[in-house]
Amino acid sequence: MLRYGLLSVLILGLVACAPAAPPRPAGPTIDGLAFENATRDDLHEVQLRVPAIRGMVACGYIPGGASCSTTFPVRQYQGNAIVVSWQQRGRQWETRPMVLPLPKVPAGTHLRAVVTILDGGDYDARLVPVTR
Repeated sequence: MLRYGLLSVLILGLVACAPAAPPRPAGPTIDGLAFENATRDDLHEVQLRVPAIRGMVACGYIPGGASCSTTFPVRQYQGNAIVVSWQQRGRQWETRPMVLPLPKVPAGTHLRAVVTILDGGDYDARLVPVTR
């Protein structure tokens, strides 16, 4: 009986010393958003929604030529579709659901979403690396 107990302790000790599998490289993370108003008009109720996770980031007012940025807890970038909406000159604008293309960046890079509002309901949306 003592022999089996000692053998069990020895096996457990060897397993505990075995090297752990190397961690998988972490993919890019996202931790913030910037809305840029590239128009001369004031923008109101500017929102970015992520329907798949029921997430939303918003800026209530962005003067013409200004920007609004915010951060949120760091999360793994999952490539979920987003929808951007805003009011400009009393008119409501909204994009179709879109997935922002992932830039070629090293694993573990922090990204920020940048949405630029242009005249006439046009926009540009992209992910950019964050330098820390």
